[in-house]
Amino acid sequence: MADIQLNSINCFYGASQSLFDINFSTTTGDTVVLLGPSGAGKSSLMRVFNLMQTPVSGDLSMGQYYFDFTKPPKSDDVRGLRTEVGMVFQQYHLWPHFTVLENLIEAPCKVLKMAKEQAIEKAMGLIARLRLHDLEHRYPAQLSGGQQQRVAIARALMMSPKVMLYDEPTAALDPQITAQFSEIIAELSELGITQIIVTHEIALAEKVASKVVYMEGGRIIEQGDKSILEHPATNELKHFLLH
Repeated sequence: MADIQLNSINCFYGASQSLFDINFSTTTGDTVVLLGPSGAGKSSLMRVFNLMQTPVSGDLSMGQYYFDFTKPPKSDDVRGLRTEVGMVFQQYHLWPHFTVLENLIEAPCKVLKMAKEQAIEKAMGLIARLRLHDLEHRYPAQLSGGQQQRVAIARALMMSPKVMLYDEPTAALDPQITAQFSEIIAELSELGITQIIVTHEIALAEKVASKVVYMEGGRIIEQGDKSILEHPATNELKHFLLH
């Protein structure tokens, strides 16, 4: 289960505050889109979910894990949380000297101590499911942007995460590949994986979101189901949707 709750989260980069009093909750299988202009705090908030960024106050509950940020989080708990949270970066960060198959099996074998045969079997299943047939022995440089994205998703799924994070996942992709990405999101939601997507693309939010969080200046301005994209309650979201 991956119900997530954030209460009164505040974050700083050095002396500059990046997130202000964030309150947020979601339930297992939700697809949450973090929407807003550049510099809104979307990526900062996303990094809180796997504690790549540690708040200075507030608390986080995710599944079996609870963190009270008035004290430093225990390193074992941080490691445990991260095994349940997969992340797909905007640049994908595939290992260039590994084939697709090697990219997929490296972490499960090293981190989860999965047997290589078992890892290969799981990887080939994901390769089939994500329409990467016959690409398992290619290197990342031999793949298109859309194929690299699907490999990055497959690599994250190899760790059996309960939560998936995506940072601007369709920024460099054409409309056909974006449509394929939307289908993958829907499939994973049906499997009960909670997904959080950072984007400024309204069309993507309309396609995939069960919940939309609109941010500006490190604050949540408005949140709700995706009907807020048709009927925004705040002037800030109305203005964003017009531009």
